[in-house]
Amino acid sequence: MTFSEFIKQLTTEQVDIWWNTISPNEVPKNVEDENWKYHLSKNDKNFPFKWTVKELAAYYSIDFNLKDFSSTDLNRNSFCDVFDFDIVEELVYNRTESNSFVDFYNSLQQTKNIFQEALDYLNKIILSNQINPYKIRMATRDSNRQAMVIIGMRAVFAIRQENNKVKLALILDKTIYENKRSNLNVKYEEQFKGKPENKVLVSIEITKWNDIPKEILENNTDEIVLQYDTIKDSKRSSWNTEANTTNSVLKYLIFKGQNVEEWVNSNKI
Repeated sequence: MTFSEFIKQLTTEQVDIWWNTISPNEVPKNVEDENWKYHLSKNDKNFPFKWTVKELAAYYSIDFNLKDFSSTDLNRNSFCDVFDFDIVEELVYNRTESNSFVDFYNSLQQTKNIFQEALDYLNKIILSNQINPYKIRMATRDSNRQAMVIIGMRAVFAIRQENNKVKLALILDKTIYENKRSNLNVKYEEQFKGKPENKVLVSIEITKWNDIPKEILENNTDEIVLQYDTIKDSKRSSWNTEANTTNSVLKYLIFKGQNVEEWVNSNKI
């Protein structure tokens, strides 16, 4: 049985009855330990997603093999869409992500200070706009020393080291970008398709954070918030979190506003 077929075996009323009256007030600690990242949320209850699916199958005698089921974007979003749940993502990470981030950070060499300033900048945006961790994806690419922030299906910010210089990719309003283009060391630009319209992803080269014109940073902030507002109320607002590039350490550091150097030093193996 596929997960889509499993969903069709249940009615909204059945799920609500189990959630509101049958399910316990809290799950056993070992369940939390095993299902530590994604939780379903509704009516002031938060339960692990995979555990909830297992318990629903057992309670309603649905022959569903959990070995054929994984907690993917598609499955989580499909369940939430049909039964009107939200997903809560805990700011946690595993050893693989930790090791990958440390390797990425150590490769930055002379550009670590700018990287920290970039994370501080993103932290202010996230805190000021109460951005939901589940609605935003963070990724690192070790091969080209790049860290990215993706909202929906659009990259909104990226930072990359190349020849001991920093290249930033910023989502901008097309009109504002064209008016300020002469003040930027532009290396690449890409027109976004779809809505919101008239947006462009621009790669600029800098040697220090203050090289970025104030108006450009302000517009990038506005565009990040606009992208978030566009998808935040959708049940299907995150994609591709299972990709190997996804890095929960980067998300943790940005949301927590931590000093990267201190975190790396405290997580040395």
